[in-house]
Order: sequence, then structure tokens, then C-alpha cells
Amino acid sequence: NKAGCPYDNAAMERFYNTFKSNFYNVAGFTSAEAMDELTTKYINWYNYIRPLSYNNYLTPMEARTDRYLSNKVLQKSLTSTNEKKEDFD
Repeated sequence: NKAGCPYDNAAMERFYNTFKSNFYNVAGFTSAEAMDELTTKYINWYNYIRPLSYNNYLTPMEARTDRYLSNKVLQKSLTSTNEKKEDFD
């Protein structure tokens, strides 16, 4: 990891770019508390409501859940396959 290399943390760099261009630079804040509250709402919208074409129009959290569940099914399948293999040894 090199300091200042955006490719080391591409997902966060993308989020910050989207956050700044779609929200921070266009929203008017009356106080630090208002900025905090609106930022929390934006992050919730970004993760739980906004679908992405990259994720087949799932929200980031739906896509993450799908990947997690797919990995669990795969792990269970591999474990089951290994147990059956041991039955023949």
C-alpha cells in the first residue's frame, strides 16, 4: 500500500466521490448537527435504498446479503461433498 494511491481503497474512493458530488457539495447545512443528521440519512439511502446497475439493480446491502448467502450455500455444499468423500475412504 502506497500513501495516496487511490487503487488501494477503490470502493471508499468511489463512495467519497459520489458523496461529495451528489450530496456534500450541493447540500446546505445550517449547523454541524444538521450536517451529521443529513450525512447519516445519505449513507442509509446509499446502502439500503439506492439500487446499482452494477449489482443487477440491487442495493449494496442486498447484493452483500446475496453474496453472503451464496457463500454459505457453497460452503455447506463443499462440506457435504467432503463428508461423502470420507465415507468412501
